[in-house]
Amino acid sequence: MGITNLLQAVKPVVKQDGNISQFSGKRVAVDSFVWLHKSTYGCCIELCRGTPTTAWITYCLSYIDLLVHHNIEVTMVRPLPSPPSSLINLQNSS
Repeated sequence: MGITNLLQAVKPVVKQDGNISQFSGKRVAVDSFVWLHKSTYGCCIELCRGTPTTAWITYCLSYIDLLVHHNIEVTMVRPLPSPPSSLINLQNSS
């Protein structure tokens, strides 16, 4: 789930320790599927039952608000969907 090989691509420039405030004035890219996936744990029963809930989006917005509070510009990214396997087969056969 998420953007394939994202962690490996950014690992050389990522620091393991520090404080969020050190990114003040910078832009960060967030893998939105990770946050959305994690946010569904807090309201999984409601989602399974079809009960209206905004808890999953509130979770994501709280993290965006935290970053914005520290003067960090947020860019939400998501992986592109994989093409259907039938399309891949057609491309490989030509």
